Amino acid sequence: MMAERNVQYGPSHSHQPLGWGFWRNCLLLGLWMFLSLDSAAAHLEGLLVEQNDAFSPSDPSPPTPSVRYAVVIEGGSTGTRLHIHAFSVSSRYLSTAFYRNAAGSGSLPSLHTYSERPEDVTKSLGPLIEHALDAIPATQHACTPLFMRASAGIRLLSPPHWDGLLSSVEKFLRDSSVSPFPVPHDGVGIMEPGEDMMYAWIAARHLLQDSNDVAILSLGGGNAEVVFEPSVGFDDYKYSLRLGNRTHDVYRRTFDHTGLHTLRQQVYSHIVGVSHDARISNPCIAKGKTEYATLYPGVYEGGTYIMDGTAIGDYEACTTIVDTMLAPTFDNANILIIDPRTQIWLMWYYTDRIQPLLTEEDDLQTITVGKIAGLAQTVCAGPEAWADVWGASKIVDRLSQRPSWCLDLTIIHRVLTNGFRLEAAREVMVGRSVAKTEPHWTIGAAMQLMQNTPGVCR
Repeated sequence: MMAERNVQYGPSHSHQPLGWGFWRNCLLLGLWMFLSLDSAAAHLEGLLVEQNDAFSPSDPSPPTPSVRYAVVIEGGSTGTRLHIHAFSVSSRYLSTAFYRNAAGSGSLPSLHTYSERPEDVTKSLGPLIEHALDAIPATQHACTPLFMRASAGIRLLSPPHWDGLLSSVEKFLRDSSVSPFPVPHDGVGIMEPGEDMMYAWIAARHLLQDSNDVAILSLGGGNAEVVFEPSVGFDDYKYSLRLGNRTHDVYRRTFDHTGLHTLRQQVYSHIVGVSHDARISNPCIAKGKTEYATLYPGVYEGGTYIMDGTAIGDYEACTTIVDTMLAPTFDNANILIIDPRTQIWLMWYYTDRIQPLLTEEDDLQTITVGKIAGLAQTVCAGPEAWADVWGASKIVDRLSQRPSWCLDLTIIHRVLTNGFRLEAAREVMVGRSVAKTEPHWTIGAAMQLMQNTPGVCR
């Protein structure tokens, strides 16, 4: 007989078939697994919450683009140009892209080229639209507004010609099979007088951190213009301008025949008088210098004269003549005074003639009107005075090549004082840009589009 095995677990009085140690180990293992599963479940729940926050099934729309665009087509007399302006979602200006063809040109033939065959205008506009389609993300095409203005020079064509031309342009741009960009109801047309200045004012106030207290003064070849938003009520020369939820009552006024070229011709004609001499003494030419000047046909006998400031070049004498030329326009004009708190930005010929004479290199510089008078006096005084102020710098060479800079600065100063009633101590800003960005009218037009047509898609 086989002997019976006697297995003993501990003392004989605690003998059990399945010992307590076995069950204790099972209990500990189960507790560990429970805690591990609970921790894993909590972690998984956390992951699901994070994912649901980022990808909520109740909000399936794609993220809002960080950049918005506006397309502006400039139908100028020298060519048709495309401007693609980029803005942040808060409508802050970011940058501008231009069309460039294979030859590096920034424009295509002007619209005038197609006045006899308006149906061919697509040859000028087609490549611009194609460029815009490539430059702007496809997902934003239908919500990117398009605006087009032809230069006022197109009105020189006969009404049937320019009307047919604009009709072809508008038909092409509104054709959704060609261009997906939405065009507002007044988005295609001819630039009205002063309209570009209104857009430039919008751009300027934006570049100056959306300041409402800014006036822009422009001096062109044929006229002088002013745009600002007065702090007092007024009725004349008022233009209502809507920007988003706000309407601005803007004072915009143009003074014809007060541009730099026009006044220069008037001064020369006044000095020439009925003289038939080829050499004319002229106090508005820098002292010690001479310059050829051509009078336009119809001004006396026209022709070319030698304007001689050798002995008589003098700012004060020149001022007397310029004031005489300005009197018919400004002496009895009821001009709204620019508020003393309003910043004044001088543009175009103001900047062209003043900025090169300043020693600072900032984009936008602040000087006084009296400083402009001082610059005019120095320039009119001739080469010795130039050397005292500017030494051997390049500006001295430029002044030597254009002695009539004396006349130009005198005109500028007298337009500011006699015309716009600015005191000598009044500060003005001179420069073409802010942070390398010029207040071009297309930026202002694009900004108005963005603010007045938010969320409008085709």
